[in-house]
Amino acid sequence: MNTLNQHNRERKPITLLRLVSTIAALFLSLPTLGQSFSESQSNELDALFADAQKNGLPVAYLEIKRKEGLAKRIPPERLAVALKIVAGQLSQAQRWLVNDFRMAMPVDHRVTIAAAQTLRSGIPLDAVAAALRHANNRGLAMEQALLLAGDLATRGVPADVAVTLTEQWATKGKPGDDRMMMETLERLTQTPGNDVRNAAHQIRDRVLDARDTVPFHSILESLGRPPGWALDGGNKGPALVPMGSEGGAKAAAKKDAVKSNSDTDHIKKNKGFGVDNKPDPHADTNKPDKPNPPGKTKP
Repeated sequence: MNTLNQHNRERKPITLLRLVSTIAALFLSLPTLGQSFSESQSNELDALFADAQKNGLPVAYLEIKRKEGLAKRIPPERLAVALKIVAGQLSQAQRWLVNDFRMAMPVDHRVTIAAAQTLRSGIPLDAVAAALRHANNRGLAMEQALLLAGDLATRGVPADVAVTLTEQWATKGKPGDDRMMMETLERLTQTPGNDVRNAAHQIRDRVLDARDTVPFHSILESLGRPPGWALDGGNKGPALVPMGSEGGAKAAAKKDAVKSNSDTDHIKKNKGFGVDNKPDPHADTNKPDKPNPPGKTKP
């Protein structure tokens, strides 16, 4: 055991610089563009990259995709076609962001890439326009809204449900709640007899039915938990109970019982008085006087 602990202490931490250097060395060891493609394919891709650079598209993202394809040993002809498709999606996404969503050039490359990935997932960009506006107005990253919609759809969530959940996060959520939504979806999917579509509908219904005062992350946290799970990170608070459910009826009965006890205490403390602490005309005030102490006379 001591030898193992000593070995762990002597291991050098993996720093970001070392990680980047390792990845760079890997990419440098790969064949170059000219070595992997035919001359005509190389010329065609060179023109594709130059055109992307001219139009303000994220060329670095295309380069990453090219190197990924080389690392996976995708045949040159298939990789060339794939790169053209990715470039077309980036161009379509940027065009929509500028012409339809009214973003100014140059468009943030992160937003363009996220919009292209949303397109790739099968969700039309017009469908997420409202979510993008809400995210922008609330200071949330628009690329996160796009990535959330795309990730949900990629996992098998119906497009309309994915869009609704994205809009709800952009309207009520905070940074990090988008990641929690994906974790909640994964947790519910692992429930016996559940699947992605059903789990997504559960999240959507709970989010739409919840009161606006309930934090968004607390709604997600309560899903798939035991009955009576407290909201807001486990702090004491009202349970998230659907309206009209048996649990809701019990909660209402408990609330009425507390109110009834409070009213009884108030009546006991104010015996002989009615509302507004005024004398009750029906109260029995003709009680015998207390006997006078010895040596005292009644005035």
